[in-house]
Amino acid sequence: MKILKNLAVYLFIILLAVMVLRWINPPAPQTPAMDYNTFKQSVGSGKVQEVEIATTSSTMTYKVVMKDGAKYDVVGPGYDQQLLDDMASQAGLKVTYQPPVTIPWWVSVAPSLIMVALLFGVMYFVMQQSQGGGGGRVKKFFPIKARLES
Repeated sequence: MKILKNLAVYLFIILLAVMVLRWINPPAPQTPAMDYNTFKQSVGSGKVQEVEIATTSSTMTYKVVMKDGAKYDVVGPGYDQQLLDDMASQAGLKVTYQPPVTIPWWVSVAPSLIMVALLFGVMYFVMQQSQGGGGGRVKKFFPIKARLES
């Protein structure tokens, strides 16, 4: 029963920490999405004021600011020469490019290292428990019941 009380206390502390973190860091406001064809038509008709382009391996993400002040996110194919030419020909259209996001090397190695460390930790714990519970105690198979006679 004591284990359940301890577990309940730890679960309560974790739940409280999660609630505080969610309260401190509210979710970021979502910008509405625009479909790619509407974006191309808007660029062609001159309704777009500013475009920020971020590339990934197979797609391009456009953060669009329209001339009326509305902001949209657009996801399109990796390379569209016709759209890039249309944007280059528009007078007053500000186009900025973001470099591709690269993942640090340690992020790809970290899960493997954590699993190996966890495996060694579990094996160490199991070996200590099989040795008599750790703490330097020696198992007593036959306790001696010696009596002092005077």
